[in-house]
Amino acid sequence: MKNNGPELSAVGRLAPDPDWSMGPQVHANHEMIVVLSGSMHLELAEDRIVGGPGDVLLYRAGVRHVERSDPGNPVEIIYMAFQWDRVDGDMPARIRDIRGRIREIAVWLHQEFTSGERSDSTCGAFFNALIAEWLRLKEHRESPLVETIRSYVWRNISRRIDLERLAREAGLSKHHFVRTFRKLAGTTPMDYVRKMRVHYARGLIMTTGLPLKIIARLAGLGDEYRLSRVFMRVLGKRPGSLRT
Repeated sequence: MKNNGPELSAVGRLAPDPDWSMGPQVHANHEMIVVLSGSMHLELAEDRIVGGPGDVLLYRAGVRHVERSDPGNPVEIIYMAFQWDRVDGDMPARIRDIRGRIREIAVWLHQEFTSGERSDSTCGAFFNALIAEWLRLKEHRESPLVETIRSYVWRNISRRIDLERLAREAGLSKHHFVRTFRKLAGTTPMDYVRKMRVHYARGLIMTTGLPLKIIARLAGLGDEYRLSRVFMRVLGKRPGSLRT
């Protein structure tokens, strides 16, 4: 790549493995990790991070880090090694891939990078698009309350989530929580949860061959009928149309 843009050197995918771990290590390249599913524990310099679906992690070159999968919820990731002179100490170690766009691009990039007919220009275009979305999200700052709720929902995306539990997570009364959250996020807490479920399901539809009934369950939407109904409400289309 030219013009001092990011230069991609490696792309790989780690399948879920409850015993996976990497001891202390330092890389010459920067590394970006897209968490597809499961949970991982990361020691990055002085930070301690638990990464889950929707997280994009950045390890700067020369920074010591230690990684391990959560044995009870094995992590699946796509990792990318690259060089770029714009990466510095002010870059966040973690951002939230709000709409799953980075996840989708990362899956396409990995498929292209590992194919027998790999095109370096196509890989470069995918990676540049991924970095552009990462930079956009880097500037997006949510309130601590919204971030707390987002993190909780991501960790429990396949489970039942009710308003009472969200209010307890926020440390507020239900009435105060609903009013405050709507003011900060521009929507009600439960509508926010539904949209997160839909975006999570959309990512699975676009990047896996899983049946819709399985995706509905993984996204906490119960069955294929409810998945379709909520998709129409949020995105104005049926989930099957994303695979035609």
